[in-house]
Amino acid sequence: MPKAFKQPELGTIRCAMPTTKSYRWISLWFLFSYGVVLWDLAYILLRPHSLPDGKFRRIWSVYEELEAFDKVSIRSMLSMRILI
Repeated sequence: MPKAFKQPELGTIRCAMPTTKSYRWISLWFLFSYGVVLWDLAYILLRPHSLPDGKFRRIWSVYEELEAFDKVSIRSMLSMRILI
């Protein structure tokens, strides 16, 4: 026969919840990720100004390698005036 479960007295229950400090790195990660997503979204929405020879090109100068790889689609979109 199983032993009866004894209820602990009030005030003796200890919770194993982590402190707020242990979640700080998660919050920092979300803030960083949010910034990167906004930066990338602005690159897409501000075309053709974010492309080479655009007004805001300096902000996205690190995308040069991506654009070199993706020249075909950028040229076709510019020629069809989808980006303007």
